[in-house]
Amino acid sequence: MSYLNRIFAARFLKTLLIVCCIGLLIAAIWLLGPFFGFGESRPLLSVESRVIFIVLALFCLVSLWLRWPLFIMLTATLCVAIWVLGPFLLIGETYPLLPVGVRLAVIGAILVIALLYGLWLLILALKDNPQLLDKFARRKDRPAEDDASEVAAAIRNAVDYVNRSRKRLSFFQRAILARKPLDLLPWYIILGTADAGKTSAILASGQHFPVPEQLDRVGKPAQQTKNCECWFANDAIYVDTAGKYISEPEAHPGEWRALLKALKKYRPTKAINGAVVAFSAADVMGRSKAELFELAASLRQRVEDLRQTLGVRFPVYVLVTRLDQLPGFAEYFRILTEQEREQVWGVTFPYGEGGSASPLELHDRIREEFALLEDRIERDMIVRQQEEYDNRDRKKMYALPQDFHLLSGLVAEVVHNIFFASRYDESQSYTQLRGIYFSSSHQPVDFSLLNNQTIIRKWFNYVEQESPTVTASLIEQPAERDFLINDVSYGRQYFLKQLFSEVIVKDRDLARYNLANVSKYRLQRLLGHTFCILLTCVLLNGFWHSYRNNSGYLDAVDHKVVSLGSEVNRLVKTANQNLLPRLLTLSQYLPEYGNLDIFNPQLEWRYGLYTGDDVLAASDSLYQFFLQRLLLPQIEQQAAQALQTAIDGGRTEQIYRQLKHYLQVFGQGELDRQYAIDSTTRLWAESGKLQPYEEERIFVAHLTNLFASPQWRRYGQKMDEDLVKYARAMLEREDLASRLYQRIKDSVAHDVPADLTLNVMAKTRSSELFTLAEEAEETAIPGLFTRAGYYEVFKKKMAPGLMLLEREDAWVLGKVGQGRAAEALRPQVSGKGDVVLVNPVQQQILGLYLDEYARHWRTFLSHIRIKTNVLQLDYGSAGVAEDIYMLRTLSATDSPLANLLVRAAAETTLIGKDGQSLLLDNMRDKGQILNAAAKVSLAYAEMERRLLRERLDNHFAPLREFVTGSRESVVEHPAVGGTELSKLLGALNEQYTLFVIYDDGLKNGTPMALSSTAQKIGAESLAWPDPLPNLVGPLLEGAYRRASRSAIAKSNEGIEEHIGRVCRATLAGRYPFVKSRREAKMSDFERFFAVDGLADDYFKKHLADKVDTSSRPWRYKGAVEDDNGSLAMFEQAAEIREAFFRGEGGRKVALTFDITFPHLDSSITQLNLNFDSTRVSYAHWPVAPVSVTWPMSRISSRVTLTASPRVAAGASTMMFTGPWALFRWLDSASDIIATSSGEAQLVYLLDARRANIEISGLNYKDRPVAELLRRFRCPGDD
Repeated sequence: MSYLNRIFAARFLKTLLIVCCIGLLIAAIWLLGPFFGFGESRPLLSVESRVIFIVLALFCLVSLWLRWPLFIMLTATLCVAIWVLGPFLLIGETYPLLPVGVRLAVIGAILVIALLYGLWLLILALKDNPQLLDKFARRKDRPAEDDASEVAAAIRNAVDYVNRSRKRLSFFQRAILARKPLDLLPWYIILGTADAGKTSAILASGQHFPVPEQLDRVGKPAQQTKNCECWFANDAIYVDTAGKYISEPEAHPGEWRALLKALKKYRPTKAINGAVVAFSAADVMGRSKAELFELAASLRQRVEDLRQTLGVRFPVYVLVTRLDQLPGFAEYFRILTEQEREQVWGVTFPYGEGGSASPLELHDRIREEFALLEDRIERDMIVRQQEEYDNRDRKKMYALPQDFHLLSGLVAEVVHNIFFASRYDESQSYTQLRGIYFSSSHQPVDFSLLNNQTIIRKWFNYVEQESPTVTASLIEQPAERDFLINDVSYGRQYFLKQLFSEVIVKDRDLARYNLANVSKYRLQRLLGHTFCILLTCVLLNGFWHSYRNNSGYLDAVDHKVVSLGSEVNRLVKTANQNLLPRLLTLSQYLPEYGNLDIFNPQLEWRYGLYTGDDVLAASDSLYQFFLQRLLLPQIEQQAAQALQTAIDGGRTEQIYRQLKHYLQVFGQGELDRQYAIDSTTRLWAESGKLQPYEEERIFVAHLTNLFASPQWRRYGQKMDEDLVKYARAMLEREDLASRLYQRIKDSVAHDVPADLTLNVMAKTRSSELFTLAEEAEETAIPGLFTRAGYYEVFKKKMAPGLMLLEREDAWVLGKVGQGRAAEALRPQVSGKGDVVLVNPVQQQILGLYLDEYARHWRTFLSHIRIKTNVLQLDYGSAGVAEDIYMLRTLSATDSPLANLLVRAAAETTLIGKDGQSLLLDNMRDKGQILNAAAKVSLAYAEMERRLLRERLDNHFAPLREFVTGSRESVVEHPAVGGTELSKLLGALNEQYTLFVIYDDGLKNGTPMALSSTAQKIGAESLAWPDPLPNLVGPLLEGAYRRASRSAIAKSNEGIEEHIGRVCRATLAGRYPFVKSRREAKMSDFERFFAVDGLADDYFKKHLADKVDTSSRPWRYKGAVEDDNGSLAMFEQAAEIREAFFRGEGGRKVALTFDITFPHLDSSITQLNLNFDSTRVSYAHWPVAPVSVTWPMSRISSRVTLTASPRVAAGASTMMFTGPWALFRWLDSASDIIATSSGEAQLVYLLDARRANIEISGLNYKDRPVAELLRRFRCPGDD
């Protein structure tokens, strides 16, 4: 009941509630933490943050349990909050606690503040209680606990000795069967002062000690106990402790605590069944009152330590030893028989719950019981006086009642101070004192205890001038006394045997177990048995469900086997290879069953009944049989067909690849599983045989399983030796270096750096300025053919890769063991003078690589072009602005053109800075020191330099010289001053300046003449190395052309404004340009077409330097097209000017022509023509040309034609007036006949009379001048 009271005590409930709350908090942190947050932040989402908070909760629990100051928990909580929640703290638009360094700094500052606060609290505590500092100091001076291990070993050895027979039992007997009686022997601890006779009391107790060493010590003087000794009696075990634990309690605290810990460790349930507190009569009577209180306090403390540490309620027996030290004791009790001496002489009190009395009641009760003992001695004293004949013995006996009375009073005081109940512990609810007993284990005669309260002793002390403070003094007897029997004292033991056998041993069940440990063990046993029962139920349930699941599984497998058998029969009957994929799939997935994980089945499938492993092994065997028996022959057949096809094609690479695959499939050499799978899959995909498998990964999985088996060639066919020999013979036609070079490239394909693009070379973010020609096959330089690709990949991996490929090539060609290829590839050094020969195959491979390297770069550089339409506008071309942008960019400090050329020069220079023969120098200087390996390395380096120079660097020497100014090979190529590259950049900068000025002139309407420097530079670039001819020339020519076009466009705007308007106002739609009654004025005609007229003057000022007039038709210089036809107008005006303006230096119209009359009708006697007062007549005389100049009159022009005789006045005469009368007359002809000489004959009908008039001189380049006028169009007219 008291235990339940303690459980439901307020303090215990508070602790339990705190622990439960901490447990619930930990569970909430772990389970609900990931869902805790604010907004989108989840601080406890990670496992680390939750673990940190759980550790914090446990730390808080420990702090509460140990009653640490509250600021420690607050500091830890604040530090954890800053570390976990700090990164999610948003202040403004930043997260100030996101960096780890900031959080560590804040946490460090908090810890420093907490440390200072703790020091301040410590200073305040020391101020109020300075003894705390003494405690700290005493801890440092704590004495060494040297005997603690001996004490623990004594208890451990005792427990081991007791349980020795139990260890021979089986585990089942120890765990299930009841304990043996030997295990239930009571344990008693003996406490007492030094020289109290504790060991002597045990030896004189009449107990049977089966241990020979202990039995031998019975009846002999007891040795002083060093610390602890266990006495093994048949009825009990006595733990005899040293008196120093009582007499010197503060000198050996470690040993005492070790003793208690050992008892609690090895006997956790009922550590002891009782305690015997022993002190001698001299210890009580020979001490002062203060010393008695000290003795009582020490004993009370030790009893309390036993009760608190061991957690056991046990009876305490107070044993007052060495009663024989009282004068008259031996004489008074020597008449007792042996049976009477074995009796108990003392007081026994009731033990148990409710037995506790108040301190005064306990003392009175003890005194009452002692009074009974005193009365008995007094009552029998007269009889004993009469029985004794020796007066000396009678004198001694006479003082015994008084001495015993004095002793009993002191014992009552000491026992009362040890066992009175306390209201601050459990002693108030029960009593520990079982009894107080007096004994004497032996009766030595060399000491005597004299009562200082008697009259004789007071007189003696007065005479001796002594003032004893103790009740009695222990006086040593004179040495001269003669004793008849020296060892008689060890022959009698008073009041011990029944005390131990009938009281102490039989009270073994009075001690209460350690309820906490008993409850724990009972709970453990209950849980253990419950667990066993539950385990049995779970196993039975598991066996049942496992049996059902596995039975259903086997039934399903049986159905699959039946279906698989039908598929096999179909395949055998039809020989349809398309059924093989389904057959393989069925056999592979034969063990599959629902959601069952074959390799890791669930628990309800196990319990020793799982059959999936057996089914899996059988299905794998069947699956492998199908793979090896059905799929492998198809693979072999396909490999043979592929090899034959490659041989028919004659391509060495294909033959080698298929031969290697063929040999792999037919088990020749070591199997490269991944290569065999990839090559087989590729062949089947090309032949279309993968279609029945639906997906490639399914077929690859079958191949992987096939080649994974060690015996995959069990049913394989034999290799076709003839086919292999023929393929090998075709491969040997090609030299070894060519074969190995291609495979070296394939082997390093995964390690090559990124391809080198124009963007990287020019250091531009995009292809802004440069592009590649449309016919270019490659858009970038492969990474293998760059400087990094050579030094970081090809050069490093060529030598080791070459050795592996050599072995592979020797295996494929069937030369393994012959050593020919190996000898060809093994580095050889043969010195002839200063010449060192290196492996020729390696040299050839390097040469092939460098040739391809140079080929890639030549092709790439030759295809680089300048990009057009860089500045793309929505409304048209950018024109000169684009050229200015290009020139500015290319001539800038970080010029993309310079970057491109420098990078190209660097990438095409693989040789090092020192091009000298390091081999020869080193061999001359150190030839006696270098070994063969060093010579081979130097020889290879020399060969490498030579090949790099001959095969690559010399090919690009012009480019290197253009960039660096030197043809020598260097690693870096800075564009220094004085090089052709720097000059080019300077020229481009000048052109940029000129075009800027020119563009500004165009915008301002005062364009300047274009310089021919751009064209000269473009022409010079044709002699420069690639890619400059395709970059500089097109750039400058395009710029020049676009500038000219801009200037022409500007000029065309002036034509429309200055000439077009005048032309349309004065000439357009007028005769003679069109057939119209409106006629153009001669003055307007002359002003427009004459020399230095409007058309001629504009052309000379604005277009003469831009137009090539030597071509027909006229065209702009620089291949600029005439988009609006303005040049045609100026060309026609020039033709009109040459045809019409022949007078006054080309400023006036003047036409000179000849007139003849090849035919005249006979009815006409005379024909008269009048051209501005110039008369021409013909009257059938000989034909002779007549020269006429027109116009003769600047005022008005008239042309008349009259035929005589006149038939009718209106029909025989024709007259035309106006500035263009001549052309009116020409247009009035009835017909025009072309003559053999190219002249035109005009046919006129005058009154039906025909007159043919031939006019020569009015043609311009075999065209009539009138046609020139008819074809003329003003600017802007369609």
